[in-house]
Amino acid sequence: MKKKSTLFTLVFISILSLCFTSCQTDEQQLASYLDGIWEGNITNDKDRWDVTMEFVQENPYSRSGYGYEEDHGWRNGSYTRVRFTWAVDLSRRLILLRYSDGTNVEVEYDRLPYSDRLSERFTGWMYTDRNSKASFYLLKTGNHSNRDRDYYDDYGYSKQQTVPTE
Repeated sequence: MKKKSTLFTLVFISILSLCFTSCQTDEQQLASYLDGIWEGNITNDKDRWDVTMEFVQENPYSRSGYGYEEDHGWRNGSYTRVRFTWAVDLSRRLILLRYSDGTNVEVEYDRLPYSDRLSERFTGWMYTDRNSKASFYLLKTGNHSNRDRDYYDDYGYSKQQTVPTE
């Protein structure tokens, strides 16, 4: 009987430890799917922008991170690049963005990415604290790896020094 009890305990501990090392919450899973580079457009009542958004997950077990948004205006040819922090809040069905200029955006999604594969779609609505609303449509065009995270500094510039070639 003691042998069965010991075996059961070992199996239970193995399963429990496996869960602690590999089980992620839904928010952590979504954050890992968002991690990467997304391209598409954002449209409001007056304008449309081509946009590239980069989401960088803080670590594989977090539900948040930082990122960059690059916008190219269709009508006036403008270009902007701004940094933001982000967090997943599935209890409210939102992704929260806070831009470096102080603007807060609540992202309400119609379609979430189902994996970290390229060409995943991410669509929905963006609401700012300034009472504006815009729709967005994004496709995943790039993934990060741990090596990629080490390659760029906090401002998105290469950490590697360029070496002149002759």
